[in-house]
Amino acid sequence: MGKDFIEVKGSKLGIDKKGMVRVEIGSVIKLPVGFLRGNPRQPRKYFDEEGLKTMAKSYRRRGDVEYSVMVVIKNGKFAMIVDGERRWRAAKMAGIEKISCQICSPMDDKEILLVSTKANLCREDMSPIEEAISIKRLMDDYGWNQREVADEIGKTSFEISNLLKYLKLGSKIQEMVVQRKIGKGIAKLLSSFDLRGQKIMLQSIIEKTKDGRSIHPNEASRILRKEAADRGLVIKRARGKKHISHTDLTISHVMTTTQRFVGALEELALIVNDGSLAKSAKGKIHPLELIKELERAEKINSRVLEILDVVIA
Repeated sequence: MGKDFIEVKGSKLGIDKKGMVRVEIGSVIKLPVGFLRGNPRQPRKYFDEEGLKTMAKSYRRRGDVEYSVMVVIKNGKFAMIVDGERRWRAAKMAGIEKISCQICSPMDDKEILLVSTKANLCREDMSPIEEAISIKRLMDDYGWNQREVADEIGKTSFEISNLLKYLKLGSKIQEMVVQRKIGKGIAKLLSSFDLRGQKIMLQSIIEKTKDGRSIHPNEASRILRKEAADRGLVIKRARGKKHISHTDLTISHVMTTTQRFVGALEELALIVNDGSLAKSAKGKIHPLELIKELERAEKINSRVLEILDVVIA
């Protein structure tokens, strides 16, 4: 079976060669940073300047990016970035002329969005607003419902529903979430109010934290509900649903956190199996500290399960 190629002008690739050059699909080659273009629909919108500077410093020493950037060549005119825009930005900041790129098969804008979203959702530093926007775009582009998009990107319908709630926030608050100025737990609570209520409740949270102390979402929930009652603000509810109690909010928070905790434990199991845990004894966290925390979690879990068994029985 023959290999697939894309023809590009040699001058576009920074090659001193006249005419067209055949680029093999699936290959990793060095492309001029000026030949690459960011995807205007890519999920990630906020790029931390300090983080980029750190990456740029590392790339400057290496002379290249650490991992190749996935690109699709569009009509031989430019390479659209599918995954790796942050690496590309850092490389430009470092003054590197060419970087390693993996040449992907031709894709339309919908396919690029899907691949880019899946890649970005695997990274912990993506904000819930960016996740929600990219998921909504997929639903609009492909005509998927929440269950279908959940199946496609490897999340549960419950997680998708929770993420889409962030889109009810006003644009200014969304921007603050993306820039990590507001925690996602508090942001989710704010989404329960209309735009006017969000501004009032946000100011209340800012006042409570102006001394630098942090507020747990459970405490924030109590503060916001009392503040809403005092000011006569209405908490929005999903159509057809009853009043959301503090208990329901707590259970929702536990379910979301538990899903992440289980994923972390599965990763830990792999680390333990390959012997990497022993090396961390010299690191910041000693295995004995980890064991202590896991035992504490197990005791709390056992106590809650015993109570639930009695309640359900």
